[in-house]
Amino acid sequence: MRAEEFFDRVPELFARSRPRWEAGYDGLIYAIRRPLSMANVHDVVAWTDGGKLPDFTAKDLVVVNDVLLPLRWPDVRPLNRLKVIEGMTLTRATALLHFHNPSFPPFTAGAVQGLALLGKRVRRPSGLKLDDVRAYRRYLDVMSALKERWPYQTVPETHYFHAWLLEASLGELARGGKGDDPTTRGASI
Repeated sequence: MRAEEFFDRVPELFARSRPRWEAGYDGLIYAIRRPLSMANVHDVVAWTDGGKLPDFTAKDLVVVNDVLLPLRWPDVRPLNRLKVIEGMTLTRATALLHFHNPSFPPFTAGAVQGLALLGKRVRRPSGLKLDDVRAYRRYLDVMSALKERWPYQTVPETHYFHAWLLEASLGELARGGKGDDPTTRGASI
């Protein structure tokens, strides 16, 4: 599929994706505090994949905030420092980053599959080694290039963060535009 065809379908794809994620996402994005609290981290991880970080401590929370607070686009290498937290994955780290700063899209499987349908292949590792974080940086580059080509009139709701709008629409494209899938949890991250 060409990007232009995708852009034409964004309003429909985004609308179909909303029932699956809207209540949880909207409730969470507006509940986030900076620096992140212990509850924020637990809520984001639960939203991401229904899991939790085993034995997450106040010391781990300091590490999360020390990494996320100074992080500036597009340097995401510091995410590598989160590997010291038991149970932290690249998926969870990028979700935390997104809720901390919504201009960074979470690294979802649906968006990666949607990008592949547009002819843009991105590797989606789960670890937090430096090469894994570089794969996320490549993903940011692809998403940014796509957003730069995005005609303003195809943005269905300007009050939504554009990174999430693009993410949700790509995930819906990967699902074939069929709307809610009861077997899919959360945001299909």
